[in-house]
Amino acid sequence: MPLLVHDREAAAGIRGVSAELQGTFRHAHGRTVLADAYFRSPLKIAKTFRPADRRDGLAVTVMDASPGFMDRDEYALDWDVGEDCSVGVTTQSFAKIHPCPHGAARQHTRIRVAKGAALTYAPQPSIPYTGSRFHGLTEVSLAEGSSFLYMDVLCPGRTHRGELFRYALYDNELRITVGGRPAAFNRLRIEPELHAMTMPGVWESFTHLGTLYGFGPFVRADTVERLRAAAGDRLQSGVSLAASYGLVANVLGFSAWEVQEALAALGREFARAGGDMFVWP
Repeated sequence: MPLLVHDREAAAGIRGVSAELQGTFRHAHGRTVLADAYFRSPLKIAKTFRPADRRDGLAVTVMDASPGFMDRDEYALDWDVGEDCSVGVTTQSFAKIHPCPHGAARQHTRIRVAKGAALTYAPQPSIPYTGSRFHGLTEVSLAEGSSFLYMDVLCPGRTHRGELFRYALYDNELRITVGGRPAAFNRLRIEPELHAMTMPGVWESFTHLGTLYGFGPFVRADTVERLRAAAGDRLQSGVSLAASYGLVANVLGFSAWEVQEALAALGREFARAGGDMFVWP
């Protein structure tokens, strides 16, 4: 029987970094507080702060002291947002995924949002370098009556070096449940050597992909129309209702900053539809 990928890596004595981060938020004295935190190098939670437009909420930035994801690195992040909390989470810089000649880099993120709470989760864009391999899994458990806004941007590589779709594998899953029931599932698996990225109906001439998931008890068909109007027609975009309780938007563009700007416009319109309960990280 042939060795599995993990077996081959173990046999070769290849080891990556095992990093871990946990953040627990609770509502106390009329404000959201970071009740408990744990992290292991190279991950770290920077000092939290109160946004000017939402003084009862909390903004959080995750720092990574390493150059980025290296071969066989494994990151585990766990976020627990308690009742009536309002939290915004982002990262300090782009996620750089370095070449993985022996295996892959992996990240597993678990998120729980309780009733009456709102979480904005908006990490900086991911840049898969030439020869990189990445497996990501984000599992989101939403209670009935909670709200959640997720934004993510994928770059084609280091465009200033001409690295367009030269990575080996990018495999990223997002699973969202509401009240224990499936609400949305997405898996983006790209192997540029096997997939004709520039073909009609695929990415064509576009290079950057932005994704937004918005969930909350306030989401209706007119919420989708509001986001469509906010998207404008400068970039290729689409917004549609999820199976229940939420909506999904995708944006295709030619640079990270313009896709981020488009997602920000959509996200802020979504936040307004929800009564500005969200913290912008």
